Amino acid sequence: MGKLQKHEMLIPYLHKERTVRIYLPAAYDKRPAARFPVLYMQDGQALFGDDPQFAQRSWQLKKTLDALEETEGTQDVIVVGIDSDPARRPEDYSPWQCSPQAEALLGQTARGGEGGLYADFFVNVLKPWVDARYRTKPGADNTAVAGSSLGALISVYLKLAYPGVFAKVGALSLASWFAEEELLRFLREKTPGPADRYYLQMGAKEDSGQQCACMPQLYLDCAVHFYQALLEKTPVGQTKLVLGAQDEHNVESWARHMAEMLRFLFPGPKEG
Repeated sequence: MGKLQKHEMLIPYLHKERTVRIYLPAAYDKRPAARFPVLYMQDGQALFGDDPQFAQRSWQLKKTLDALEETEGTQDVIVVGIDSDPARRPEDYSPWQCSPQAEALLGQTARGGEGGLYADFFVNVLKPWVDARYRTKPGADNTAVAGSSLGALISVYLKLAYPGVFAKVGALSLASWFAEEELLRFLREKTPGPADRYYLQMGAKEDSGQQCACMPQLYLDCAVHFYQALLEKTPVGQTKLVLGAQDEHNVESWARHMAEMLRFLFPGPKEG
């Protein structure tokens, strides 16, 4: 079984610390000379079930990763999860302010717009620290970033904005409706890479906590728009869209797709 480690890290632009949770596969100790690909994830406190607040309702990611170590079809992976601040999710997780449509749905003034600062911290502070401390494969071909909802939005942004750092992304319940026009424009400006891989998951019962009957259709429509824009630029086989008829906007739905996401982002036999 893999093991979890926790660290506190200062986020310079906020002048505050957040917890960073590291999952090391069992192979990390068994093969002391080996290096491993890395998956970076948002909302670290909800990933592993090690936070008391999320112990009963987490992604149960450690359980999934431990089970995958016993199977073929995916590589052993280091996972780095950084905690979020629930009060700052729109600010940290969107580089753009919300669209007028999103503002109307949210019923409050425009939010978001500091995701570029968060991304700079992610790339220039967090990742170098991980690569210096752990036996990683630091190249983009072996580095993925993933998240859900607005966490998926910032993950997609990180992959598009820093193609030399991240070649792979997992976006679950992508909240692209928050700033869809800006995201699609940003995507169309980018040149795809040969190792790019996009795993997209969307449920038919998404609501994002908003009491609006339009939300499930809005999520689905935006997912299709983003997927179609990806297909215009990305070779067949490098992008996967999974639509779940029973999937909702919650950790239980996202947890069901983690094994499939990991196999898609990190395919291949285990080494050594």
